[in-house]
Amino acid sequence: SLRESFPERTIRYTVPLLGRELGEHTRTLDLSVLQPEQLDEAITALRLLPLLERVELTDAEGGNTLDWDAVGKLQDAFPEICFSYRFELFGQLVSTEDERIEYVRVPIGNEGVEELRSALPLLRSCRYFLLDNCGIDNELLAQLRDEFPQTKIVWRLYIEYIGFLTDIKV
Repeated sequence: SLRESFPERTIRYTVPLLGRELGEHTRTLDLSVLQPEQLDEAITALRLLPLLERVELTDAEGGNTLDWDAVGKLQDAFPEICFSYRFELFGQLVSTEDERIEYVRVPIGNEGVEELRSALPLLRSCRYFLLDNCGIDNELLAQLRDEFPQTKIVWRLYIEYIGFLTDIKV
């Protein structure tokens, strides 16, 4: 509003967040210490950083202070910002920045489908998600594929004892 009212003036400002003053030109930010109760404060502050491109949410040791819901809330509020968040999913470390994730012979089973449904919205960079021989019914995998069209969900389909990945043409 001030910039629009006074286009001839240079207006500079800082944004307070977690005890630090961030410049308006901040492009990357480490919020690995952000606590769940500080989430709303952080969202308000991040709205004032128009050049922000990347936010780290996992500390150097791989620890997280936020749960999946909080990360999803940040991603929804700022879809143009890359929120880097690493977490374990079925014994494998995955990241919101992974473009390809593969599970081969990991016993996920039908009971793991709900956890997949919770994790897939966070994995917005993932374009290819392989679930090969993970014990999930074809019908459930087809539902997942339809629910997450932005991610190519692939699994092995057997026809007369011959296995084919669902993304190949035979």
